[in-house]
Amino acid sequence: MLKNISIIAVVALLLAAVTATAQGLITGAQIKNSTVTGLDIKNGSVQVGDLSRSARNALRGARGPRGLPGNQGQIGPVGPSGANAVGDMAYFEGPEVVVPAGDFGTAQAFCPPDRLATGGGYFSSITEVFSTFVNPSNYTVLVDNTSSITVTVQARVACVKR
Repeated sequence: MLKNISIIAVVALLLAAVTATAQGLITGAQIKNSTVTGLDIKNGSVQVGDLSRSARNALRGARGPRGLPGNQGQIGPVGPSGANAVGDMAYFEGPEVVVPAGDFGTAQAFCPPDRLATGGGYFSSITEVFSTFVNPSNYTVLVDNTSSITVTVQARVACVKR
């Protein structure tokens, strides 16, 4: 008989525990609107995905100021070789220009229209060259013949395809 009373007591105790646990669960329908506050919610239990779209949008603030530039990156690998413009190099000579003693003269060499001048040079019999310069279509030599004889000057231009 004592054994039966013990079994009945254990069953009664288990039923009481299950009933208390079931009564401890509260559903959203049992909570009055606007009664749960931030103090009632466990920290870290609400995720961004739990929020409404309007609440998520409200979390976005204005864009901040631009940050400082970062450090220089590493040098990248060497790229493939490009077309060799020097292979398209061609030289053209201008006419010989006669410059009398004590006079100035100009010698020029021109590239064909499909080519671009990249530099040049000249031949001068025995005189000082005042200046040389290159522009997109030609090479120019300015001569100051300070000698007592007539000299000849010829310009030469180096051109590549455009």
